[in-house]
Amino acid sequence: MITKRQLETLVARVESSTRELIRIVANHNIRQDTDACWCWIDEKGNSFAGGIGALAEFINNGCKTVRWVGQRNHVRLAVNGNPVWTTSNGG
Repeated sequence: MITKRQLETLVARVESSTRELIRIVANHNIRQDTDACWCWIDEKGNSFAGGIGALAEFINNGCKTVRWVGQRNHVRLAVNGNPVWTTSNGG
């Protein structure tokens, strides 16, 4: 059973985390462009787009771009060997 003190501590942590996340969203212009694609501005003012995993990595890395993530080719081969444009589906 959770005590009143533990519940109060939990509520305080959630409120603090929510305020921090709202600040990050505002400072980095984080927005969802499509169902699978998110956009944000990095620490140097560059615009980035990627999936939720890339956004989570950016936030977890202190809002700094992970340097091993590079630009993606706009066309790649699908399973059937046909070229597929990836910019329209979130890359």
